[in-house]
Amino acid sequence: MFIREQFVGREDVIKVINKRLSDLKEGYRQNIALLGDELTGKTWIIRFIFDNLSDPKIIPLYFDLSQATANTFTQRFFNVLLFNFLKTKGIILPKENTAKLIEEAKTHIPNTVLKIQNISSSNAAKDKLDISAFRDILGLLETLNQETGQKMVIIFDEFQNLEYLKIRSIFQEFGKKIMLQKNTMYIVLSSSKIRAKKIIQDELSLLFGNFETIDINNFDNRASNILIRNRLRNAPVSQDIINFLINFTGGNPFYLDKIAQHIYQNAIILKSDTISPFVFIYSLEEILFNKWGLLNLRFQNYIDLFNSKNKPDTLDLLLSIAQGKNKIKDLSSLLHKTYRDINQKLSKLTESNIIYRSGCFYNITDRVFNFWLNFVYLEKLNSISQNYDDQIISFRKKIEQSLLEFITISKKDIPQRLYELLTLFTNDSVRLGRNKILLSKFKEIEFLNFDGRHIKKGFICLSDDECWLIGFKDGDITEDCVCEFIKESKKIQTREKSLRRLIIGLDKTEINASLLAKEEKIFTWDIEHLNTLLDLYAKPRLII
Repeated sequence: MFIREQFVGREDVIKVINKRLSDLKEGYRQNIALLGDELTGKTWIIRFIFDNLSDPKIIPLYFDLSQATANTFTQRFFNVLLFNFLKTKGIILPKENTAKLIEEAKTHIPNTVLKIQNISSSNAAKDKLDISAFRDILGLLETLNQETGQKMVIIFDEFQNLEYLKIRSIFQEFGKKIMLQKNTMYIVLSSSKIRAKKIIQDELSLLFGNFETIDINNFDNRASNILIRNRLRNAPVSQDIINFLINFTGGNPFYLDKIAQHIYQNAIILKSDTISPFVFIYSLEEILFNKWGLLNLRFQNYIDLFNSKNKPDTLDLLLSIAQGKNKIKDLSSLLHKTYRDINQKLSKLTESNIIYRSGCFYNITDRVFNFWLNFVYLEKLNSISQNYDDQIISFRKKIEQSLLEFITISKKDIPQRLYELLTLFTNDSVRLGRNKILLSKFKEIEFLNFDGRHIKKGFICLSDDECWLIGFKDGDITEDCVCEFIKESKKIQTREKSLRRLIIGLDKTEINASLLAKEEKIFTWDIEHLNTLLDLYAKPRLII
């Protein structure tokens, strides 16, 4: 059984799914899609919910489709269905033994068992799964419901891999079944967000089959901080180290969990009462640089697989992005490839969720993998000395330097960090949320002090053809903030022909404030927007 602390930061998602399960028992079915990058905890959320579900009126059926094939899908569907039905009766048998499962289940659900046997015999001579058999397999859910009155919850993990079954128009057929099976709730999970959204929007959006899409993102700063301290068993540790780890992992719960646990174990081994910088750096060395380190093995295996599926110049492209060459014009010049060649490879990497695009920028999705490519893989590849001890010393120095730089930058006041961010703009296009924005290259940036009660600081920034007026709020952006900013902006409206207005807040933007700002054509950025920009320009995130 999963402990609740593992799901810090997921309370809202768990609440939504539990509400949908309750609704299902009352006759209202709403399907759910959990979409998020790899290792963000989608499967953990599902396992937590159903490990703590003891309602005999619901039969949960979980299917991992990461290695989906016709034979494994069919056999596993039978086994999972029978095993979990019997479990609701208090009968636990080995899931792998189909014969025993059938023998035990036939006295309880004879019609379902008969259909399983018919499907098995009719497909025994076939070397692949056809559309008719796929319909029959999913039809077992209706038969089981009719026999027992129990509701079904089907979880397809990495559901986009159903296409590996090589059934023509499989998602359209899947959508038809979803529409008809009113007593079955589907929960689909996917790490391939772009592909999954396309399937849901184009092929699964039939009447009564719509999915409630929930994005599973990395942890925010609060949840990351709590998880780290939980894993360190509240051992004394500086907030600087915690903040560096949050920035380093991007709040990815898997990396936070594994790295923090490793740090705690090393503190015990080294008999250190506190999590010192030495313990921290040594732990990163072991898990990332050491030949048998958990993350080093994971990433090296990934590179081996990546090389087997792609041409060598694709890895060169990935390594260039890892080193901060993340605009197509820079990549084209560096790799001596045409825009078209570079764009084709970037599109493939984006669709695979290895990289993500924001306007003219391309970044590696996994921040820890990006670091490993830059400071481990390339370090070993390009090292003048092949002596392992020399490489270790170099790695430690780079980690220490990164930590010191992060701490130094973090100590600066936030307006100063915003000023430095604004100086990096070079007429780059980016996507922040739903908005695509051109970040003007400013020839002049001045600090401003406002007279208002809500917004006291800001900037006026001049480019060749426009003026940006920026207000900064250390907290929520409220309706009063927007009203006050509108008055301030009127004072300088005649100074420039084109005026762009922006309010930056470090917390949420209230709904009424957002509506008013939109009406007045004022942009609002929160800390998530700022950290997106800092990522694109390879600067440390704001951790507050």
